[in-house]
Amino acid sequence: MQTEELIHRLSLEAKPVTPLPNAAVTVRRVWLGLCVYLIAVMGFSGFRADIAERVGSPFYLAEVGLAGFAIFACASAAVRGAYPDLAGGNFFMYSTLLRFGLCVAFAFTQFHLYLFPINSLEDHGLSCALSISLIGAAPGVALFLFLKKGAVVIPAQAGAYAIMTGLAVGCFALRLIEANNDPVHLALFHYLPTITLTVIGAYLGKKLLSW
Repeated sequence: MQTEELIHRLSLEAKPVTPLPNAAVTVRRVWLGLCVYLIAVMGFSGFRADIAERVGSPFYLAEVGLAGFAIFACASAAVRGAYPDLAGGNFFMYSTLLRFGLCVAFAFTQFHLYLFPINSLEDHGLSCALSISLIGAAPGVALFLFLKKGAVVIPAQAGAYAIMTGLAVGCFALRLIEANNDPVHLALFHYLPTITLTVIGAYLGKKLLSW
């Protein structure tokens, strides 16, 4: 009798588990949410003053295009982390790192095209890294909260992708906002902080997403 009462009590205390939606559906929803978020950010901040001139540069378009692709690649990889049967594999990681590497490369190919003096360590350098972090905070936190609902089997990797998604959004947005084409500045205050904070994201993922 006591066993039956215990089972009955536990069944009453049990909370129903809502399964995650299909991964492909979730990815599309995340992509749509990121697009809406980017539109809101650009609507608030506005485009750089020389945007019409910069879109005429194939190197700038390639850099920005790769940054945009990195957003969707990172977001897809982060979402996959919540599904045990889809997690793992290094394709997304290597392809994403390659994209960021190419972003830096394309930034440096524009070296001879500058109309601005090179002042890589100017005062607003650190503010760029801070702006990227602030813009990327909302997507990164949202993906972390989503991952908490799933069954993350590689928490460090999932956390890294979640943070990298937000930072990719920040990098992409800032290249459309800030009229600075100095490659050293971009490497030091745009892409290096992205890599550094991604490592921190991996640490947070291991701490917060582990079972």
